[in-house]
Amino acid sequence: MKIQFKAAPSVILEAEAKTPAELFDQLAALCEAFTPKPCGLCNSTSITFVTRTDAENNKYRMHVCKNPSCGAEWRLGLRRGEGQILFPQLRDPKTNAVKPHGGWVIFGEPEQGNNHGNGHSHGSPGA
Repeated sequence: MKIQFKAAPSVILEAEAKTPAELFDQLAALCEAFTPKPCGLCNSTSITFVTRTDAENNKYRMHVCKNPSCGAEWRLGLRRGEGQILFPQLRDPKTNAVKPHGGWVIFGEPEQGNNHGNGHSHGSPGA
């Protein structure tokens, strides 16, 4: 069986599986990674998908706010193993505390003390 789901005006997800439970699991994973959420810092709905690669060839996947005065990131992690499912990184990796602003952060700023809109210039994430 196959399903198409319109997750956002510009995002149509498609999944195929043998059972309804497998289909649900696939669609749930796709929705979590590919349904754009408004920016948790500036509330913009102008969001894009970005993958960056560092010098060691590690890939970083994220939603990025396209508001030029913001540029916040909503980062995704990758579960290793079968399926390599993407998941939102909603906790601080050092403290395990839930990140503020729904997980949206400004590159280069401490995630717990993210004072968006404070007049400081924000570094541009680079690869």
